[in-house]
Amino acid sequence: MNPRRFAALVLPSVCAFAVGCGAEPGDAPAGVTVGALPNGAPLVLNAGDGAWAEAGAEPWRLVEDLQIGRLTGEGPDVFGSARNIVPDPAGRIWVMDGQAHELRQFDTDGTHIRTVGGEGDGPGEFGFNPCMVEGPNDEIWVEAGGRWQWFDTAGTLLGAHPVTRSLGCGIQGRRGDQFYAVTLTGRPGQEQESFLQILERTPDGGVIIPDTLPLYMPEWEVPRAIWTRPGGGQIRLYVPFAHRPTRSFSRDGAIFYATPEAYRVVKTNFELDTLLAFERMTGAAVIPSAVRDSAIRALRRDDLGMPDDFDRDDVPTTHRWVERIHSSDDGSIWVQRRDATGEPTFDVFNAGGVFQGSVDAPPGFESMSVARVTGNHVYVNYSDEFDVDYVLRFRIERP
Repeated sequence: MNPRRFAALVLPSVCAFAVGCGAEPGDAPAGVTVGALPNGAPLVLNAGDGAWAEAGAEPWRLVEDLQIGRLTGEGPDVFGSARNIVPDPAGRIWVMDGQAHELRQFDTDGTHIRTVGGEGDGPGEFGFNPCMVEGPNDEIWVEAGGRWQWFDTAGTLLGAHPVTRSLGCGIQGRRGDQFYAVTLTGRPGQEQESFLQILERTPDGGVIIPDTLPLYMPEWEVPRAIWTRPGGGQIRLYVPFAHRPTRSFSRDGAIFYATPEAYRVVKTNFELDTLLAFERMTGAAVIPSAVRDSAIRALRRDDLGMPDDFDRDDVPTTHRWVERIHSSDDGSIWVQRRDATGEPTFDVFNAGGVFQGSVDAPPGFESMSVARVTGNHVYVNYSDEFDVDYVLRFRIERP
C-alpha cells in the first residue's frame, strides 16, 4: 500500500470540527467533540476526564480471580512455555504450551479438563513452533510443522490444511466462518510488505483462501541501533523506548492502527477505509533521565562498543502514546499506555471512540502480556523472575 494513503488515515484532517463537514455532535459528554474525516467517518476528540468522572462513578478495577501455573512439580498446570491463551465461549481456557507441544484446556475454576496433541507429525500432533489461535466457529486452530489443524471445544480434531506461508503466530482475527492471518515479507529494518490472508472453511470441512489483501505498516520508520561486526554483518535492534506504530485486529474483522506521532487511534476495514478515528488530549509520559541514561549505557557492547553513528537524541524522552490496542468482546476499546507517572494503564473507550476513563494495570504488569479482553475478564500471560509462565485472569469490576 502507498504510505501516503496510510498517512492520510492517521494525520489530523483539516475538515475535522469544521462547519459543513457533516458531523453532528449529538449527545457527546462534556469535553468530547465529534467531527468528521473527509470520507465522513467520525473523528472524536476527547479533551475531558471521561464519562465515568462526569457521571461521578468510580473507575473500573481489575481484580485477579484465577491463576493457573506452578513454580515446581509436575502436571498440566506446570508450563514450559505458555505461549497462547484463548478463552472459549463457555469460559474454559485453552493454553498452548509451546515447549511441550501440547494444547491444554482448563475449566473456569482452573481445573484441568484435557490435553490435546504432543510433539510429532501425526494427526492431532504438533511439530515445530506450535502456535494456537481462535479460529472460525469457535474452533481452536494450531499452526505447526507446516500445516493448520483445527479442533472443536471438546478437543476433537476436525481437519488439517497445509500452510503455504508460515505465519509465525502473527496477528490473527476471526469473523463468522472466516479466519484472518497477517504475513510479512522482507527483512526487519528494511521495507516490508504486509498481507492479510483470508482462510475460509468450506461446507465439506476443507479450507480455501479466497483473498489476500495488501496492508501497510511503517515498521521501517522506527529508529534502530546498528552495530557492524568486524568480520562483516550487522546487528540491528530497536533504539530504547523507540516510538513504534501498533496494529491490532478486532473480533468483528476491523483493524486498529496507532502511529507514534500523536495519541490517535484509527479503525479501518480490510481495504483500509477509515471507519472511526479518536484522540485523547493528554501528554505522553516522561521517561526519567536516570532510566533513559541507563538504557543508553546498556547499548554498549564489549566487542563492538556503541552502535554505528549512534545519536543519543534518537532515544525518546517520553514513552509512546499507545503501546497496544485491545478490542473487547463487548465493543469497548482498551488502549494500553503509560500514565503521567510512567506506570502502565489502560484507557477505555466505548465503541464510538468516547473516552470512559482509565483502569490501573495490575501490580507486576511489566512482566505480563494481555492475551484477550472479554466483556467481564482480562486474560494475561505472566512470567515470574524465574521465567516460569502463568495464566492469570482478572475480573473487570464496575463499581
